[in-house]
Amino acid sequence: MNQGVIDVELKEVEDKVVLTFQFSPNAPDQAVNLDEEVGQQELKTTFTTLLRLLISDDLQLKLVIQENFKKQLYIEVIEEYLKDLNSELIDVRQRIISNIKKR
Repeated sequence: MNQGVIDVELKEVEDKVVLTFQFSPNAPDQAVNLDEEVGQQELKTTFTTLLRLLISDDLQLKLVIQENFKKQLYIEVIEEYLKDLNSELIDVRQRIISNIKKR
């Protein structure tokens, strides 16, 4: 089994806080705007992409913080969020594998 490490960058873009998932060098990054309502839909889309990738690889999300990013509360919340999401991805992958083996 391979393990894919996905960099997740916390950064400011045009005075908005954005979480950018860098899935592959050959694919465009998926951005989640944390300051806008559209971020909820962007997060759902990103989670769907993660689920698709879980079928073939173990995944680990690694936080990368933009140089000079100063919003400490965002850093703390996103660190905890990614920790929880990494645990959830492990559990989901195990369920996917278990379901595939049952077929």
